[in-house]
Amino acid sequence: MKKVLLVMISIMILTCYSCREDELCSGFQDGKILPNLYGCGLNIELDNGMRLEPTNLSDFDMDFQVGQRVSVVYHEISGGSYCMNGKIVEIDCLNHN
Repeated sequence: MKKVLLVMISIMILTCYSCREDELCSGFQDGKILPNLYGCGLNIELDNGMRLEPTNLSDFDMDFQVGQRVSVVYHEISGGSYCMNGKIVEIDCLNHN
């Protein structure tokens, strides 16, 4: 009985987690990686011209190249930046093209 209960709880947790992941990873926007200027790190320019300053690009195990096409889902975060290159964001999902 305990094993059945444990399995059912595990399935419920995994189902809830996958729903959250699906919610986070909808609405991708396309863009490209911009160069690291003045020590500001890599930025992203979306196809609509908006520039993003991601705070967590290093969380993604990818070797980014300037000009590389990417698709991102992000959310804005509060805070400032001395670079002032764009919106300060945290990337939720990222795919490279």
